[in-house]
Amino acid sequence: MFPIASDPVRHLLDPHGKGGAGGGGSVAGEAHTAPSILASMQILIVEDEFLLASDLASRLENAGATILGPVATVADAISLVGRAQAAVLDIYLGGELVFPLAGMLLDREIPFVFFTGRNDIALPERFRFVCQLTKPADLHQLQRVLEPQLRPAKPQLNVPEARQQTIQSALPALRLTARLLLRDDGAADRLVERTLKYALAHRTDKPASAEVEDWLLELLSKIYREDGSKCSH
Repeated sequence: MFPIASDPVRHLLDPHGKGGAGGGGSVAGEAHTAPSILASMQILIVEDEFLLASDLASRLENAGATILGPVATVADAISLVGRAQAAVLDIYLGGELVFPLAGMLLDREIPFVFFTGRNDIALPERFRFVCQLTKPADLHQLQRVLEPQLRPAKPQLNVPEARQQTIQSALPALRLTARLLLRDDGAADRLVERTLKYALAHRTDKPASAEVEDWLLELLSKIYREDGSKCSH
């Protein structure tokens, strides 16, 4: 996860300096014109360029959003998906494509935009309708494409049948996450198996307000960080 720069390079997102009075590109000046729907929204930023990620996070925070990240890899982003209400995704992350993460967001009906400086990467068919902003882009452009998609989080179901369905539906996300982390199908399956065994043994530790899939993904990430090497043997 990137630290947020206190004095980001504003011209990366606003090269013409239109953000504030006198052409200084003021972040604070942009916050006054931000739509109120951004306030308290949790927005995931996945971007591997440090200065750009820091500036984007700073601008969205000044517009009232809560920032998840920024993070620079798909694996790091997956553990934050359960908390995200919207996302800004760079397509190419230092050698890996963001599409597996985009697929998870799409399946969860979490709105997102692609934010990229590349024009040589074709979007998969299922993402053909997703808005793609070209770097550099200013905050107002981002707001214009995100605002129509943002909506309050869905209420959680709290019945045994819904919980069982959630456990079953979590398996594809767990397997995808494990394969992204370990790059080996056998090792990934062992990581998923260990996660499920741990979850079963510690099911009373699950926070009542947490979705089962989000809790399982957090457990998987924790097991991978602490003991992932054992899954490779």
